[in-house]
Amino acid sequence: MSQIETLILMGNIETRLGFLDQGFANFERAVRISRLHELHPELVRALNARGWACRSQGRHDDALRDYLEAYQGSLLITDWQQTVRILTNISFISALSGDRQAAFESALSAVKLSQRSVARREEAAAYSNLGAVHVRFNEPHEALEAYTRALNLIDNEQDIDLISLIRCGRAYAYQLQGAFREATEDLIWAMVYGPVNLRPRILYTQALVERDSGNLLQARDKLVVCRELSREIGDQFNDFKSFADLIELVWEFGEYDHWSTYARELDELYSMQQGTEAKRLRGSCLRKLGDLAVFNGDYDAALAFYEEGYPLIAENEIHARYTIRSQMQQSDDRMRGRVPAKIMSRLGHGLAQCWRSTPMLVVKYPEALLTFQQWIDMGAQEDHEAVAYR
Repeated sequence: MSQIETLILMGNIETRLGFLDQGFANFERAVRISRLHELHPELVRALNARGWACRSQGRHDDALRDYLEAYQGSLLITDWQQTVRILTNISFISALSGDRQAAFESALSAVKLSQRSVARREEAAAYSNLGAVHVRFNEPHEALEAYTRALNLIDNEQDIDLISLIRCGRAYAYQLQGAFREATEDLIWAMVYGPVNLRPRILYTQALVERDSGNLLQARDKLVVCRELSREIGDQFNDFKSFADLIELVWEFGEYDHWSTYARELDELYSMQQGTEAKRLRGSCLRKLGDLAVFNGDYDAALAFYEEGYPLIAENEIHARYTIRSQMQQSDDRMRGRVPAKIMSRLGHGLAQCWRSTPMLVVKYPEALLTFQQWIDMGAQEDHEAVAYR
């Protein structure tokens, strides 16, 4: 076995065991040696592996750069098995970035190529990724179809890691459909048999199942454990996602005065994040912190959170749950009838001014100004009623 093959094998083992930094270091060394000696097939494999390590750490921009270089290299050496794997990875990154068309084009290309020229395992992995893309864009029915095809291709080959990945993804699709029993069964199987690096993702999905089942305390416990394990193995992506959902639960528990603690931690977390997904998560977190600050009476802080958070959400939205419209609607539903009209008016004035200062926001989301104007009018209506009463 060559030195490069050994390094890639060691990196794979370390990454699956949750030693993400060590895995990345071995992949990095494999890339350097391959470049130095102009070993093109080895370089393709090493770049794809390093991209996977970057992705596992939440460094999606770095991962995409490696994948794109590896993709072009795989075409030059006509290694179609590697091409399928790399297209699958490119598709996943495109989905995380909210580029639906690019994600599906790469995913479907990987499926078609795998059907023509490579092993059933690669075809199963391609279908699994297609399922993940459907999940990403809130299409659980189509996702379940893709995951079922993937399992039918791989189940008899006893590839435990891939089966665990597929079942973990399928569980998320079940969760979106409210099929909590089926989701739980898949997650338990993946937790028992899957690799360590998959566990943060499993715990995160288990938390969503508990939350949607009304078990908020259990959901919070799962998210805390998910964060602990994510930080232990260097999985920044699931750490950040779990953090965002914990802020949502802080609202549900009425712990509004905790906003400042979470705001400080958000700044620490975000300093380590890159890419569209990180911006989207930060925007969502800021919006949630704004809601908490409003109900704690810290209105200046709330306005600052909204002024930064809403534009981030608008610029990086992907589907219904993560659009500026749905996020703003949630804040509106929470505040109407519970927050003094004068405060709603104050927030509306500030946000309308913020929105108008960025022409792109006015062009793409003019209805946001309607919401802000309605908030402004609440204060004017209260003044009018006060004068009439006197």
